[in-house]
Amino acid sequence: MPYPKLLDRDLSTQLMSYLSPVDISRYRRVSLSSRDAVKAFNNVAYDLERALAPFLSSSEYTVLRDIQEILGVVISGSQIVNFFDRAASDLDSDLEVYVEFKHAKLLGEWLESIGYQFQPRGPQAKSFSECYALKRTHEDSSVHDQPMLASTINIANAQPNAHQYSSQDIRDVFNFARSSGGRTLNIQLIATVYAPAQAILRFHSTVVMNVVTARCAYALLPVSTFHARQLVKSLNVNENAQSKYVDRGWSMVLTEEVVEGRAAVDAKIRFFGDQYCWTVPLPLPRAAVTFSQPHSVDTIIVNSWANKYSEGLFNPAYKTVKSRHLVRTFTIWRNDLWWGLFHPLFQAFLPGKTGTNGLGRRPSAIHTPAHLENVLAGCVKAIMRPTASTRDDLTDWMVKNYINPTVALNVATSIWGELFSAGRVVYAE
Repeated sequence: MPYPKLLDRDLSTQLMSYLSPVDISRYRRVSLSSRDAVKAFNNVAYDLERALAPFLSSSEYTVLRDIQEILGVVISGSQIVNFFDRAASDLDSDLEVYVEFKHAKLLGEWLESIGYQFQPRGPQAKSFSECYALKRTHEDSSVHDQPMLASTINIANAQPNAHQYSSQDIRDVFNFARSSGGRTLNIQLIATVYAPAQAILRFHSTVVMNVVTARCAYALLPVSTFHARQLVKSLNVNENAQSKYVDRGWSMVLTEEVVEGRAAVDAKIRFFGDQYCWTVPLPLPRAAVTFSQPHSVDTIIVNSWANKYSEGLFNPAYKTVKSRHLVRTFTIWRNDLWWGLFHPLFQAFLPGKTGTNGLGRRPSAIHTPAHLENVLAGCVKAIMRPTASTRDDLTDWMVKNYINPTVALNVATSIWGELFSAGRVVYAE
């Protein structure tokens, strides 16, 4: 006689609606039926398309996913806190999208094409195109002409501005609005100086350090944030923004006061999608027919940082890496590009490795890859710009950044042979 199900599916769903993500993860391991029930619950509870429906139609959401993949756009802020917290979208709050300033024009023009109207603030020009062009004229020299590594970032002496963002990281903020169902909905396009990840790491507290890419949603400190409901203050203090979450039930703590989720705080090195993150893979949009994935992994996982604290306040340390060889700008935790840039990708490519989702699940065994060069080639292809001049140019760049010369040559040969045959490499004359 088969064992009865632990709980009826409807009753199980009601039960889980009262549980934290950690408790749901524990319930998932009780039985096969509870595992299936949790899977069904998560598919409904963590439906980003539904969460963003007030701001974007299904077809618009599909296009945004493509734009995110191509330009490295991420979504963050209070709407994503609501997503992870299984709370309804706050229609009085903006939907915040982050992108490097050099790509902001394309994203802003797309928002205007779907009916959002630019809302200038203060001294901004009346039209978005004019506003962006004026800002562009003051743009620093191209990243291709900058040194490979910017100086170490530390915000101990940063002066907070009136917003929740650090002015060192934000090039400009563009507001867009459109009417829907008798109310005005707002999207805030936040143009970052470098990688959007850098701005996320400088938020006022850890409660909002969550991002959504084209492929996944990531919560950086899931246990302390969504189970223990604690927020760790950062050096970029914004008491008004922090009090908003205290009013919603979070308690403000210093790092030494964090108990549950301590591993994510104590870890010396972190990166997006690591074992301490809560990673929610996003299914293809229901209306998707052309969703493209030009990269072999979610490139946000390249961004890493060293956990640092100053008098109990979160103060991550990292460097900015930018190069004409790379598809976009990244943050890395140390100068050595092998460990700083490729190591997170290398972990992602290890066969047999699965994430812990940061909620207490045990990872599967990590196996040593049989062909190091193949794994490294996959890492490099994930983030390299396919228009760098020559194979030797890439080889030299890798060697200068501590990659074994023989391995570097073999990897570059493999990559460039594949890309050239696919017509994706443009050789310089």
